[in-house]
Amino acid sequence: MEEDKDFVPKVPLIRFTRAMVPQTIADSIIRGINEGVLDPLEVAVGFKKLKKVIDKVFDSKQGNKDCREARDEQAKLYAPKGTADAFGAKVAYTATNTSYNYKASMHTKYNKLARIAKQVKAEMDDIQKMLLKLPEAGEEITIDEMPMLTWEASGELITIYPPEKKQSFGTKITL
Repeated sequence: MEEDKDFVPKVPLIRFTRAMVPQTIADSIIRGINEGVLDPLEVAVGFKKLKKVIDKVFDSKQGNKDCREARDEQAKLYAPKGTADAFGAKVAYTATNTSYNYKASMHTKYNKLARIAKQVKAEMDDIQKMLLKLPEAGEEITIDEMPMLTWEASGELITIYPPEKKQSFGTKITL
């Protein structure tokens, strides 16, 4: 089947009330899965596809810039000063991501600590890479061999071990 790139759905979007979304729809799906009427993996894949569609339209990184701008303009119309009810939801055009550049403050102590923290992080990353390569039984080293820790070179023999591996398992869905 040939894919129509100009496809625009002719069915209007379903308008849910705020209460319907988490209660009615989610409860119906949960009930369907629990009763064996719905295949849980099929539902999960369907939701993954739906999320991908939503991201493609509105996501800040991969979404369509024109759609985001049009949405924002509509939000400004509906809620010019704060929040408004629209389509069964609270809508507001507001800051959605805030970050601070502390280096710009020119606070010398802060900037010095930031440089030290960056250096410490780099050294910790190096140690982590080394630890991951260790045999499970561990490895004996002398303190002289770890100058990054700024220990005194005492020649003391210590045994270091690889990190304890912890994992959790779940279903990964890739489209």
